[in-house]
Amino acid sequence: MTFLLSSANVFQYLVDVGLYASLDLGPEQVEPVCPEIEARSYKNFNLVVRIDAAHQFIVKQERHDLDGETGGDFWFEWRVQEFIEAYPELQALRCLVSAVQHFDADRAILAARFFPNYLDLGDFYDGFYACPREADVEGMGEAIATVLGQTIAQIHRLTFQNPSYGVFLSRLGNGKQLSQQNEFLARVDRLGPCVFSLFPQESLQFFQLYQKDPQVAQAVGHLRSTWRKDCLIHRDLRLSNVLLDRRWLDRRGVTQRAENKLAVGDGEETIANVEAESPLRLIDWEKFAWGDPAYDLGTAIAAHLQLWLKSLALHAEIDLPTALRLANVPLEVVQPSLLGLIRGYLDDFPEIVGRYPDFLVRALQFAGGVLIEKVLVKLEYRRPFENADICAMQVARVLLVRPHDGAQQILGMSLAEIGESSQSQADPFRASQAQASQTRASESVVR
Repeated sequence: MTFLLSSANVFQYLVDVGLYASLDLGPEQVEPVCPEIEARSYKNFNLVVRIDAAHQFIVKQERHDLDGETGGDFWFEWRVQEFIEAYPELQALRCLVSAVQHFDADRAILAARFFPNYLDLGDFYDGFYACPREADVEGMGEAIATVLGQTIAQIHRLTFQNPSYGVFLSRLGNGKQLSQQNEFLARVDRLGPCVFSLFPQESLQFFQLYQKDPQVAQAVGHLRSTWRKDCLIHRDLRLSNVLLDRRWLDRRGVTQRAENKLAVGDGEETIANVEAESPLRLIDWEKFAWGDPAYDLGTAIAAHLQLWLKSLALHAEIDLPTALRLANVPLEVVQPSLLGLIRGYLDDFPEIVGRYPDFLVRALQFAGGVLIEKVLVKLEYRRPFENADICAMQVARVLLVRPHDGAQQILGMSLAEIGESSQSQADPFRASQAQASQTRASESVVR
């Protein structure tokens, strides 16, 4: 009989598997005490178990299909944890990723340390950009993006081109091998009659736009055929998979504008504990691969571009240049974060450009491809194809087909200038480009 996790049985489950006994609770809590339990609605069934302020877990179970089977995604998350534990030289990565404590393969349950003082970066940005034209006056968006770039780069740099790491990660432990094939946007190229049953009629315009532009398909095909198997990559760096330490924000006096949507941590922390943590953690490694580092950076770039693209005021009676000017989150507000992200990456891993001179070009091209991928995923959930999606595809085309022009138009400077500035400037609070110049650039992106 399938064991299904619930609020009623999760604490007893932690006791039965020995997680409760492993905690240093002190002599006054020898006997299990019923904790506070909170359900979280995500792709999996998640429960937050708060035993006390210092000991909290998030316990997840994969959802079962009608036959009682699961997708086996937690094998991937657990393999990354095993990987870091297996190599002493990789211990620095422990504070950058999920802190998985237990994996039950038979029941598809995974338990990890829950961080009450860490916030979903996507939720933080929702509040932070509530008044976008004033949001980044303190340079906080750029500072966060810079740390994100450094975090991604550190993971890539410490695992770069070590074949033994790739072999270890490929053996998942469930009788399966990690796929070595790169299927980046491959399903758009291989369409069959089933497309008419999978997508609403109005969504077919997406495929028409994609397939009638041979340069886009050629650029995507080139990225796929030249995929580099170099290091551990996350492969799903959406903002919701990045956790941000609110204590790091507090020490920098960040505005309280974003706090209205965020839960306050309830644990007492010493200064030593705060400093031992990383400002950011990358979670949900269920799609990891031994792959191309430019893909991760490109995915993070695309996630920040979506802050701008999702805020466009598109309407049949508003022309596109006007819509760009009226965006709730203007490009010139996001632009410092984009530059900080790239510079942070290059500051931590400057050798990547020497190894691959086309690294930044590929990162921008992957960003364009990821924007298209996001539109496709939306359509797969049978959501309508809208004007905002067309705009995203136009931006994606610039990045894929003309990445050098895309850098100038979207980032406000050439790729060569970005590389030079990353070597000479390490301050995450650099002043942004002149607003008038950036506004003109945003208007030219989709021309």
